[in-house]
Amino acid sequence: MVANSEAVRSRLVDEGIGPVEVIWNGVPSQPQRPPLSPPPTVAFAGGLVQGKGVEVLLKAFAKVVGQVPEARLLLAGEGPQQKQLRELIIELGLSANVSMLGHIPRQELEQHFASAWVQAVPSIREETFGLVSAEAMMRGTAVVASSSGGLNEIVQNGQTGFLVPPGDINLLAEALIRILKDRDLAEQMGKSGRELALRHFTGEICVGKFIALYQNLCSSEFSSHSKRAIS
Repeated sequence: MVANSEAVRSRLVDEGIGPVEVIWNGVPSQPQRPPLSPPPTVAFAGGLVQGKGVEVLLKAFAKVVGQVPEARLLLAGEGPQQKQLRELIIELGLSANVSMLGHIPRQELEQHFASAWVQAVPSIREETFGLVSAEAMMRGTAVVASSSGGLNEIVQNGQTGFLVPPGDINLLAEALIRILKDRDLAEQMGKSGRELALRHFTGEICVGKFIALYQNLCSSEFSSHSKRAIS
């Protein structure tokens, strides 16, 4: 079995499934985003479903706007919570600060997210890996994510971003405020995240690890057949 994170491997082992190898997902390599400029912007990409924690993010962002009035939030994605979230945006008085982009092509998403100071991944259910975090890091964007599942392995707390307990509105808001108030910190975390992504999360690295695993398995199988034939 191949798991895409240590979190998944642990679950499989606990269920008596094995042996298990861990190979992290890969994301496309791309140029680094331009230097950050105002307004300080948060980005979110994912399905507008309960498990992704968008409602938590909006409530946290309301606290962010209380301290950083010029802050902006870009929400990319669609799903069954779309209408409910639009209503929540109005209820929280965030209509001037939040843009719902809907489902947009990858190239257009990258154009929008190139201006983001931080990407939020506020999942309240465990992510097996957390692909959007790796994509943000490849772009050179700091990440604030829930401290659960595979996200714990991707985001280096205090270095490439911050990890916060799932569903904790106050701590999520504090982490976002800390980055949005400090452009130098956002740049440094983004730089560290990109360096980490280039070392561990490229598509080429992922494919290379699968090839190495296949070669090892084939070699082991060939060796076993050879030993049986000799005996």
